[in-house]
Amino acid sequence: MRVEWIGGLRRMPDLSQPHMPQRPVWNCHDCGQPWPCKPKVRDLNAEFRDNRTSLVVYLASFFAEAQADLGDDRPVGLYSRFLIAPVVAGRVDRFLQEPELPSF
Repeated sequence: MRVEWIGGLRRMPDLSQPHMPQRPVWNCHDCGQPWPCKPKVRDLNAEFRDNRTSLVVYLASFFAEAQADLGDDRPVGLYSRFLIAPVVAGRVDRFLQEPELPSF
């Protein structure tokens, strides 16, 4: 799933894909968990495996939209949910999949 920019405006991702956000509540459309749910985090980390910066930019755009929709006065919780947890999960998954640790 890729976000497309058309004439400087962001086009929303295809909601027919699995585990997309249900707005304005920001729960997963498929499993009902807070979005991004674990299956979506797994999928995003696989898709952006070689471009972690793009993953952060992608999720940051959703973070801003969720904060506007939810009117959350505690942005730290949303920040953790949208940016810290998914990025850390990807790093842990990548570390666990490495065939061997580097030698020093």
